[in-house]
Amino acid sequence: MKNTLFIILLPVSMALFAQNSKNKHIDTVYTFIENGGRVDWCKANNKIVLDKTNGKTVDVYTICPNGTDSLNLTKDMDSVVVSGELVEKWQHKGHPSWHPSGKYIVFQVNNRHASNPPKMNEWLILGGNFDLWIMNSDGSNKTKLTNNPAGYGILHPVFSHDGKKLMWGEKYSSDGDAGNFGSWYIVVGNFVVDENNNFSIQDTIRIQPFGAIWYEANDFSKDGNGFYFSSNYNTHKKSSAVFYYNFETKTAKPVEASEKQWNEMLRLNPVNENEYGLISSRFFKWSPGWGWMGLRTEVFVNLDGKEKRVTFNNMGEKKKKLSDLHYLAMDYCWSPDGKTLLILQYGFKIGKFDSKLLMVKLK
Repeated sequence: MKNTLFIILLPVSMALFAQNSKNKHIDTVYTFIENGGRVDWCKANNKIVLDKTNGKTVDVYTICPNGTDSLNLTKDMDSVVVSGELVEKWQHKGHPSWHPSGKYIVFQVNNRHASNPPKMNEWLILGGNFDLWIMNSDGSNKTKLTNNPAGYGILHPVFSHDGKKLMWGEKYSSDGDAGNFGSWYIVVGNFVVDENNNFSIQDTIRIQPFGAIWYEANDFSKDGNGFYFSSNYNTHKKSSAVFYYNFETKTAKPVEASEKQWNEMLRLNPVNENEYGLISSRFFKWSPGWGWMGLRTEVFVNLDGKEKRVTFNNMGEKKKKLSDLHYLAMDYCWSPDGKTLLILQYGFKIGKFDSKLLMVKLK
């Protein structure tokens, strides 16, 4: 059954955004969905896919950019055998990503090794005890693509721009020597759909440019010759930096890296490959030693070489102190025309949590 999720049009307040002479690159801002999650926007069908809380669990939804035709695609994965595996309602389903054709959605699901209810390291944000799945855009033909052993994890699957490859971050160890996040690979494989609409990932390779540390997939380059990824390499294994990996040379180079900043999730503008978005802590002096409770992040864009800040939730730094809520930009995606960003923002405080998807239109 389809539902309508009403978009909440709110005045842009100083608590959320600062619209002043320094922010002329921003046109309009509004709350798209409360309690939204990881998000992707498809150029082929102009549909948005996201994960969203549904009671005590998380499900995958599609929705139109105007907020209509919300459809829960994973609600049927409740105490039933799907693709040869029993899936329970309490298992989180999320981190969805569109195939460029708009025909398929890749996502991840807690596997049988996860606890009921999932522990913190088994939440979608950390990816522990997950497997990779795929389905048609209407929710049919759900298929499990991986069969991970206990302790393995999945994070942020993403297709190449031509749809021929799929990559994701895969955790295989919680080794303390790898830092706060354990040991990961970037996995890249060929995405195959046969004549009977059966899905498979073939010829996978596991890439560790800097050895056994944390890696998270960000985006493929437009030409398919490499990809962007986040890692805690050269950040005392406590922070995050962004790198570009070249398939031919098998080498990685820094793109956005600083030992005293958190930088992640570089995503290319779908229209202009010279423009990209980034999640960063660069707006204030953060020390990796402070840990998660001291981290604040916002979304920035690089527009033809000029860096612009897009979100302004952590306004307290103007007064040399942090805002009441501890805000983190968790994910975002570009609109098909490259003129709008849909941004997932979390706000934390002891005893309080706030989550919303913000629609930010650029001038």
